[in-house]
Amino acid sequence: MKETADPAGANQTQGTGRNNPTIEAEDARIAIGDSTMMAGLSLRTRGDRVLLVGSADALVAAIIGSPGGDDETTASPVARVVSGSLRVAGADVAAREHVGLCGVAPLDPPMPLRWTVQEYLTWGARLGGAPRRQAKALALAALERLGQTDLRRRRLKALARHERRALAVTLAIVANPSVIVLEDPLANLDESDVTAVMAVMAQAAVGRAVVLSMPQLSPRSPAAHLARTATDICVFRGGELILVAEPATLFDNAAIYEITVKRGAAALRRTLAEQGLELHGGPEHFSLSLPKGRGPSDVLAAAAQARAAVTSCIPLL
Repeated sequence: MKETADPAGANQTQGTGRNNPTIEAEDARIAIGDSTMMAGLSLRTRGDRVLLVGSADALVAAIIGSPGGDDETTASPVARVVSGSLRVAGADVAAREHVGLCGVAPLDPPMPLRWTVQEYLTWGARLGGAPRRQAKALALAALERLGQTDLRRRRLKALARHERRALAVTLAIVANPSVIVLEDPLANLDESDVTAVMAVMAQAAVGRAVVLSMPQLSPRSPAAHLARTATDICVFRGGELILVAEPATLFDNAAIYEITVKRGAAALRRTLAEQGLELHGGPEHFSLSLPKGRGPSDVLAAAAQARAAVTSCIPLL
């Protein structure tokens, strides 16, 4: 597949995940301040194009080292792994061992608007440990690689929203990391701007693993191709992992439902298992694939039999 046809760079990477899972979690609990935002996360991705869909904010924040909310001030407590384990490309996130391996692009981080693009990238490289002269060279190399050399003298305050998003992706690769983590880079962009940012993402993805997050997934959205080129699609609801699937499984199976169970989930799981059906996820949010000829009414019937309180059963896509 040609590079320009693959915004996620799916067939271009050499893939850190080839030796270690891109993301590996074992009963991980992630907290922000004193609040647990994600508990009991166990996940082992298979490939190096990982798409996190839904309420994965805490997981992304733990990896990129941000507060994981709207308040991005330095006073905000950062997300952290407080028990269990979370690794990126084999490196321990709790111990911050992954920092040198990962380039990150948080959603709309604060930027020094008076600086030029080149100054911003140069300082980013220096903060990553590069000497002054090398930092400038790294900045220019990143701009050239992503086709943005013409932006290098522009002030950040003069950049459009999609150009700032692209700049954040450029900063993520400035130190040539083996993994990049992109937080919802297409949020609130119109279709033409989405196309521009996706082109930058495609170049940034070449030769490295990618973790990309987005709050929702629609088969008809401009970004749907990103999902179709992923190796792993991980769907979260309420901070719980409810599904890990290949794109074909998700897009070509209209009978996958997301189910919310307020009470009696264990009994419902047993009842469905007796019918050859398997709930995935929990403890409150689940996914369920239903065979042809079966639908939500069958789930509700099973819930009544199990005396489980099912409050929603809707198509996943």
